[in-house]
Amino acid sequence: MSYKPSGRRRNSGGQEDIELNLLPFMNLMTLLIPFLLASAQFVTLAVIDSSLPAIGAPQTNVDKKDDKPPLNLTVGITAEGFTVAGSAAVLGGGEGGPGAVAEKSNAPTVGLTSDDAYCRKAQCGGAPECQHETPCHDFKALKELVVQVKDEYPDEENVIIAPNADIAYHVLVGVMDHTRDHKPEGATERELLFPNVVVAGGAK
Repeated sequence: MSYKPSGRRRNSGGQEDIELNLLPFMNLMTLLIPFLLASAQFVTLAVIDSSLPAIGAPQTNVDKKDDKPPLNLTVGITAEGFTVAGSAAVLGGGEGGPGAVAEKSNAPTVGLTSDDAYCRKAQCGGAPECQHETPCHDFKALKELVVQVKDEYPDEENVIIAPNADIAYHVLVGVMDHTRDHKPEGATERELLFPNVVVAGGAK
Protein backbone atom coordinates (compact mmCIF):
# COMPACT_ATOMS: atom_id res chain seq x y z
CA MET A 1 0.00 0.00 0.00
CA SER A 2 1.51 3.31 -1.09
CA TYR A 3 1.54 6.44 1.10
CA LYS A 4 0.69 9.83 -0.37
CA PRO A 5 1.55 12.83 1.85
CA SER A 6 -1.15 15.43 2.20
CA GLY A 7 -0.96 19.17 2.79
CA ARG A 8 -1.89 18.72 6.43
CA ARG A 9 0.12 17.06 9.17
CA ARG A 10 0.11 16.94 12.92
CA ASN A 11 2.99 17.93 15.14
CA SER A 12 4.08 16.23 18.34
CA GLY A 13 1.56 18.28 20.37
CA GLY A 14 -1.35 17.04 18.36
CA GLN A 15 -1.95 20.38 16.60
CA GLU A 16 -2.53 20.37 12.89
CA ASP A 17 0.02 22.24 10.71
CA ILE A 18 -0.99 23.66 7.34
CA GLU A 19 1.60 24.06 4.57
CA LEU A 20 1.30 27.34 2.65
CA ASN A 21 0.96 27.16 -1.08
CA LEU A 22 3.25 29.93 -2.44
CA LEU A 23 2.66 29.15 -6.08
CA PRO A 24 -0.13 31.78 -6.61
CA PHE A 25 2.03 34.47 -4.96
CA MET A 26 5.03 33.57 -7.14
CA ASN A 27 2.83 33.75 -10.25
CA LEU A 28 1.62 37.19 -9.17
CA MET A 29 5.18 38.48 -8.70
CA THR A 30 6.18 37.04 -12.07
CA LEU A 31 3.49 39.15 -13.72
CA LEU A 32 3.98 42.24 -11.55
CA ILE A 33 7.75 42.69 -11.86
CA PRO A 34 7.83 43.21 -15.68
CA PHE A 35 4.95 45.69 -15.33
CA LEU A 36 6.84 47.70 -12.71
CA LEU A 37 10.02 47.71 -14.81
CA ALA A 38 8.11 48.88 -17.88
CA SER A 39 6.50 51.77 -15.98
CA ALA A 40 9.69 52.89 -14.22
CA GLN A 41 11.31 56.17 -15.23
CA PHE A 42 15.07 56.40 -15.37
CA VAL A 43 16.75 59.77 -14.79
CA THR A 44 20.02 60.65 -16.53
CA LEU A 45 22.32 62.79 -14.41
CA ALA A 46 25.13 64.94 -15.84
CA VAL A 47 28.05 65.74 -13.56
CA ILE A 48 30.55 68.56 -13.98
CA ASP A 49 33.84 67.90 -12.19
CA SER A 50 34.76 70.81 -9.96
CA SER A 51 36.60 71.42 -6.71
CA LEU A 52 36.57 73.94 -3.92
CA PRO A 53 39.59 76.14 -3.21
CA ALA A 54 42.05 74.73 -0.71
CA ILE A 55 42.64 76.50 2.61
CA GLY A 56 46.22 77.55 3.21
CA ALA A 57 49.05 79.55 1.76
CA PRO A 58 49.78 79.05 -1.94
CA GLN A 59 52.72 76.83 -2.76
CA THR A 60 55.51 78.57 -4.64
CA ASN A 61 58.77 77.38 -6.09
CA VAL A 62 61.43 80.06 -5.75
CA ASP A 63 64.00 78.05 -7.69
CA LYS A 64 61.91 77.90 -10.85
CA LYS A 65 61.68 81.07 -12.92
CA ASP A 66 59.15 81.08 -15.72
CA ASP A 67 59.32 83.51 -18.61
CA LYS A 68 55.53 83.91 -18.47
CA PRO A 69 53.70 84.23 -15.13
CA PRO A 70 50.88 81.79 -14.36
CA LEU A 71 47.51 82.80 -15.74
CA ASN A 72 45.29 82.19 -12.69
CA LEU A 73 42.20 82.75 -14.85
CA THR A 74 39.25 83.93 -12.77
CA VAL A 75 35.70 84.52 -13.98
CA GLY A 76 33.61 86.58 -11.58
CA ILE A 77 29.84 86.38 -12.08
CA THR A 78 27.75 89.35 -10.99
CA ALA A 79 24.32 90.68 -11.86
CA GLU A 80 26.00 93.11 -14.31
CA GLY A 81 27.94 90.47 -16.28
CA PHE A 82 31.28 88.65 -16.18
CA THR A 83 34.58 89.99 -14.90
CA VAL A 84 37.49 88.04 -16.38
CA ALA A 85 40.84 88.44 -14.66
CA GLY A 86 44.22 86.76 -14.79
CA SER A 87 47.60 87.23 -13.14
CA ALA A 88 46.15 89.82 -10.72
CA ALA A 89 44.84 92.00 -13.58
CA VAL A 90 41.42 92.35 -15.15
CA LEU A 91 41.54 91.24 -18.77
CA GLY A 92 40.02 93.41 -21.44
CA GLY A 93 38.02 92.03 -24.33
CA GLY A 94 38.43 95.02 -26.60
CA GLU A 95 41.10 96.15 -29.02
CA GLY A 96 43.90 95.41 -26.58
CA GLY A 97 43.26 91.69 -26.75
CA PRO A 98 43.18 89.20 -23.91
CA GLY A 99 46.46 90.38 -22.44
CA ALA A 100 45.35 93.97 -22.11
CA VAL A 101 44.36 95.39 -18.76
CA ALA A 102 40.91 96.91 -18.62
CA GLU A 103 40.40 100.44 -17.42
CA LYS A 104 39.79 100.79 -13.70
CA SER A 105 36.04 100.95 -13.33
CA ASN A 106 33.16 98.99 -11.89
CA ALA A 107 32.05 97.86 -15.36
CA PRO A 108 32.39 94.11 -16.02
CA THR A 109 34.63 92.72 -18.74
CA VAL A 110 31.63 91.13 -20.51
CA GLY A 111 28.38 92.95 -19.90
CA LEU A 112 24.80 91.77 -20.28
CA THR A 113 23.16 91.38 -23.68
CA SER A 114 19.74 92.77 -24.63
CA ASP A 115 19.19 90.28 -27.46
CA ASP A 116 15.83 88.79 -26.52
CA ALA A 117 16.13 85.84 -28.92
CA TYR A 118 19.56 84.94 -27.52
CA CYS A 119 18.33 85.22 -23.92
CA ARG A 120 15.37 82.93 -24.66
CA LYS A 121 17.63 80.33 -26.26
CA ALA A 122 20.26 80.54 -23.52
CA GLN A 123 17.79 80.27 -20.64
CA CYS A 124 14.98 78.13 -22.06
CA GLY A 125 16.48 76.14 -24.91
CA GLY A 126 13.50 74.82 -26.87
CA ALA A 127 10.89 74.98 -24.09
CA PRO A 128 7.98 77.09 -25.43
CA GLU A 129 6.41 77.93 -22.05
CA CYS A 130 9.66 78.89 -20.31
CA GLN A 131 9.87 82.36 -18.78
CA HIS A 132 13.16 84.12 -19.55
CA GLU A 133 14.75 87.39 -18.53
CA THR A 134 16.18 90.08 -20.80
CA PRO A 135 18.91 91.36 -20.56
CA CYS A 136 20.89 88.25 -19.67
CA HIS A 137 24.47 87.06 -19.33
CA ASP A 138 26.33 86.90 -22.64
CA PHE A 139 27.93 83.45 -22.71
CA LYS A 140 28.86 83.79 -26.38
CA ALA A 141 31.01 86.87 -25.78
CA LEU A 142 32.55 85.16 -22.74
CA LYS A 143 33.58 82.15 -24.82
CA GLU A 144 35.13 84.39 -27.48
CA LEU A 145 37.26 86.09 -24.85
CA VAL A 146 38.21 82.78 -23.21
CA VAL A 147 39.28 81.36 -26.59
CA GLN A 148 41.61 84.36 -27.04
CA VAL A 149 43.05 83.78 -23.57
CA LYS A 150 43.61 80.09 -24.39
CA ASP A 151 45.57 81.08 -27.50
CA GLU A 152 47.89 83.14 -25.29
CA TYR A 153 48.18 80.41 -22.62
CA PRO A 154 47.79 77.05 -24.41
CA ASP A 155 49.15 75.02 -21.48
CA GLU A 156 46.76 76.44 -18.87
CA GLU A 157 43.71 74.32 -18.00
CA ASN A 158 42.48 75.80 -14.70
CA VAL A 159 39.72 78.36 -14.22
CA ILE A 160 38.39 79.83 -10.99
CA ILE A 161 34.68 80.70 -11.12
CA ALA A 162 33.54 83.14 -8.44
CA PRO A 163 29.77 83.77 -8.49
CA ASN A 164 27.95 86.22 -6.27
CA ALA A 165 25.47 84.79 -3.80
CA ASP A 166 22.47 86.00 -5.84
CA ILE A 167 23.57 84.33 -9.10
CA ALA A 168 21.20 81.66 -10.42
CA TYR A 169 22.49 78.10 -10.67
CA HIS A 170 21.95 77.86 -14.45
CA VAL A 171 24.26 80.86 -14.96
CA LEU A 172 27.05 79.10 -13.04
CA VAL A 173 26.58 75.93 -15.09
CA GLY A 174 26.56 78.00 -18.29
CA VAL A 175 29.94 79.51 -17.39
CA MET A 176 31.34 76.02 -16.76
CA ASP A 177 30.06 74.81 -20.12
CA HIS A 178 31.38 77.77 -22.12
CA THR A 179 34.84 77.77 -20.52
CA ARG A 180 35.36 73.99 -20.73
CA ASP A 181 35.72 73.46 -24.50
CA HIS A 182 34.77 74.80 -27.92
CA LYS A 183 34.52 73.66 -31.52
CA PRO A 184 36.59 75.78 -33.93
CA GLU A 185 35.06 76.67 -37.26
CA GLY A 186 35.62 73.86 -39.75
CA ALA A 187 36.84 71.39 -37.09
CA THR A 188 35.23 68.00 -36.49
CA GLU A 189 36.19 67.62 -32.82
CA ARG A 190 35.94 69.91 -29.85
CA GLU A 191 39.06 71.36 -28.23
CA LEU A 192 39.56 71.79 -24.51
CA LEU A 193 39.82 75.27 -23.05
CA PHE A 194 39.85 75.25 -19.25
CA PRO A 195 38.33 71.93 -18.10
CA ASN A 196 39.62 72.07 -14.51
CA VAL A 197 37.09 74.13 -12.55
CA VAL A 198 37.51 75.59 -9.07
CA VAL A 199 34.35 77.16 -7.62
CA ALA A 200 34.92 80.05 -5.25
CA GLY A 201 32.49 82.47 -3.68
CA GLY A 202 32.15 86.13 -2.98
CA ALA A 203 32.90 87.81 -6.29
CA LYS A 204 32.57 91.56 -5.81
